[in-house]
Amino acid sequence: RDSWHKLELLVMEAATAVLNDMPTENKTIPLLHACVGLALPPEVIWHAANLHREQVNNPDTRGRLPLHFAAKTMIQRRDEDNGTNDASEVIDILLSSSIFGSDKSASIADLDKRMPIHHAAEAGAEYEEGIEALVRVCPRSLEERDARTGLFPFALAASCSSNFASSEMRASSIDTIYRLLREAPSVLELLI
Repeated sequence: RDSWHKLELLVMEAATAVLNDMPTENKTIPLLHACVGLALPPEVIWHAANLHREQVNNPDTRGRLPLHFAAKTMIQRRDEDNGTNDASEVIDILLSSSIFGSDKSASIADLDKRMPIHHAAEAGAEYEEGIEALVRVCPRSLEERDARTGLFPFALAASCSSNFASSEMRASSIDTIYRLLREAPSVLELLI
């Protein structure tokens, strides 16, 4: 228990330094949000969520849930050396845990009116890295425009695909764009 308390203190200090986009009137961030935002291992996130179950569905001062942070950090969870990514595991913990998971969080927009799928698509996440789970629990999110850019999730994914240097990354980005469009082809009609 003492080790966990020390980890909590370390996480909160790191969150203050790294996640410095918090409003100045209240620089505190819930522990679970900090763990997810700092891209800590899924095991740590599970323990934080288990100890602070109320934080899974409670927003921070900017209306962001832990799922928003998970969506924003999907690409940071890639381990290029061994070809793994634990982003989908983190998304599943937050959405599907039988103890504290909540699939309703995928349909909640933050104060900037951005849903988790908008953050994931803009971050350049691949379909299998957690976008698929977001779509599974909230398919209507594919038909929601991002309030900041006005783009649908497939277009957000397309807009960031040119940022990838490797042809392998661009190919997986094209696959993500295709799969997002395949799941919601009706968005093309809205563009006409």
